[in-house]
Amino acid sequence: MNGKPNLVTKLTAFSLALFVAQSLGCGGPKPPAIKTYNTTGTVTYKDGSPASKCIIQFAPESDPGLNISAISEDDGSFELITLHENDNLPGAVAGPCRVTITLPIVTPIPKTLTLKEKYEISEDDNHFEIKLAVPPQG
Repeated sequence: MNGKPNLVTKLTAFSLALFVAQSLGCGGPKPPAIKTYNTTGTVTYKDGSPASKCIIQFAPESDPGLNISAISEDDGSFELITLHENDNLPGAVAGPCRVTITLPIVTPIPKTLTLKEKYEISEDDNHFEIKLAVPPQG
């Protein structure tokens, strides 16, 4: 041997480098998922009847663009889901949130209510009873 790497040595080194690059990923390590906390609740109308099929959206003050939402069931219950980097995470991030509720579509233009009070998501299980100041729609 003359001290120069031969073709086999070069191919072996290239293959090893390619393997390491694929193992690590091209974009670097994936950022850690955000921490969410179980958040459930019930939405009712002014008369106490369940507000079913409403879209409930929580907008955290720390990241108002974060998508945290749910659709209420027939009994008015809901369980929030956070969409973060194409992952659906159960619950919501901790901190104060603005809440909007879009009532079921019964007219050409859906009615959206922005609630005056903020709702605080704690670093624990959360449950909210939301009573709307409007009568049932329809």
